[in-house]
Amino acid sequence: MRPWEIRNSHTYRFPQQRDETEKVNAGTRNLFERCKPATPKPILLIVAGSLWAFAGGMLAFRGYALIVEGHADPVLFALAGAGAGVVFFIAMFRAIADRYIARILTLQSERPCFFSLFSLRGYVTMAFMIGLGVTLRSISAIPRDDLGGVYFVIAVPLLFSSVRFIRTGFSTNSAVPSQEA
Repeated sequence: MRPWEIRNSHTYRFPQQRDETEKVNAGTRNLFERCKPATPKPILLIVAGSLWAFAGGMLAFRGYALIVEGHADPVLFALAGAGAGVVFFIAMFRAIADRYIARILTLQSERPCFFSLFSLRGYVTMAFMIGLGVTLRSISAIPRDDLGGVYFVIAVPLLFSSVRFIRTGFSTNSAVPSQEA
């Protein structure tokens, strides 16, 4: 050993150890890359839009069912909820959808992991919203017909946002960033 290596001898790895460690690390990286469900960005956008459409459709269906069982004029109440949903989309949801679309389009990898549809914060927010919806429905804190209206108000912006995702996914100009820069 050289004198300057003795001082840090507890961290010194002999060349043979280094090569074996690098091989193990490279093998682990290769295994991860082979098992990663890589998906092209346009497909990620279409899948994300489909998920938002599914959630919006489910909320609209359940919301309308709850409205029908409790209101004398369910169509009018549903239209009012849809109108509020449009306002909610314009005021807030459009920016949220655009932020998620931009996030997917600016991911570094050309074929990012399938689960990068949403950020960790997005997944946590979704879990919270689903949990809140289930809790409100189970404890009857809000009358069921009014809860149906809330479901409808949330369903409309989800459906409108899903159209933005899917349209961007099918749009070749915006879904595939150019390499010329």
